[in-house]
Amino acid sequence: MNSSITTLVLPVAGKGVRLLPLTTNTPKALVPVAGKPLILYLIEEAALSGMKDVVLIMSPDMRPRFEEFLKEIQPQFPELIFHIYEQNDPWGHGHALLTAYDFLKGKPFIIRFMDDLIFGKEPVSLSLSKLFDEYKKPIMLLEPVSSERASSYGIVRLGESISSTVHKIVEFIEKPKDPPSNLSVPGGYVFTPEVLEHLKEAGAEAPQVPDGLLIFEGIHPELRKGGEVLGWQFPGKRFDCGNLEGLAAAEEFLKQEQVVSKIAQA
Repeated sequence: MNSSITTLVLPVAGKGVRLLPLTTNTPKALVPVAGKPLILYLIEEAALSGMKDVVLIMSPDMRPRFEEFLKEIQPQFPELIFHIYEQNDPWGHGHALLTAYDFLKGKPFIIRFMDDLIFGKEPVSLSLSKLFDEYKKPIMLLEPVSSERASSYGIVRLGESISSTVHKIVEFIEKPKDPPSNLSVPGGYVFTPEVLEHLKEAGAEAPQVPDGLLIFEGIHPELRKGGEVLGWQFPGKRFDCGNLEGLAAAEEFLKQEQVVSKIAQA
């Protein structure tokens, strides 16, 4: 399972306000789903996808908890090297990535978010790695939403379709009044070195306010200069575990999957 992508980035600095009271004393990424912390699903995904480096970006106050957690699970994942970077201020996911700029520069990498658990025939990061090896372009996950809800999401405008599930993206629009498609962007990206450089340039002028620098500030310049950014409609089921309803739905799904698995083994 050799791929040109060997790094998975996991921003874990979010406070998890939508998951209160579960996050009163527990970081969002350590909230359990079906008996396992959210972050463990992503770490398992990294291992199954052939990653070598897992970059965790967090606020300084979370570091002791995560260091303790990583020490506990490291024997399960001897192939993985964990790297911790601190984001001192909540200035957005784009700003979080730049805290690890020196480690990430010059190579492609995958970004996944704790909120989005995705279950399919193979780990989504493995699929993204394969797609990148084929196309060598930045990639964004795409998920259909109902036409009625599309104006509440970040939505892409599509260009040419490369296959039934892979499309060229022309534009990304946050909460458009007139959505150009029903394809939203959940938490999964492949960044190329060029996109990271765009993000760094945008960061030099970004306001130092909450969410002042978002990931898309790296993607927009690539689209404006005519570079190709691909979108992939992934198979499988996605659960938004950033809210209590999504967390409950993921828990129920995983319990049912365990039941089916036990029946199949009987």
